[in-house]
Amino acid sequence: MTDAELLEAALASDDLSDEARDAFEDMQAKCRPLSPKQRAWLEAAIEGQRYEPPDEEPPKPASAYPRGRDVTTPAVLRNLPLKPPGRRAL
Repeated sequence: MTDAELLEAALASDDLSDEARDAFEDMQAKCRPLSPKQRAWLEAAIEGQRYEPPDEEPPKPASAYPRGRDVTTPAVLRNLPLKPPGRRAL
């Protein structure tokens, strides 16, 4: 089935929650291809099952990765003015 047919079938169902109905109507109005997760949620809703997303590892914080080596700032960049020059009257 195409995405549009799946959305129509889901919206025809009476046992959708208000949240799911609003989400599916929004997906239908945007007329974009569905992502794999959206499609899985939609197929589960049509079958009357509750969608359980696959277990994914949460993203690691930046502190979990080693810091790269320190690089010295070139001399040209060390002597920059703090503010840009003001406008001169012509």
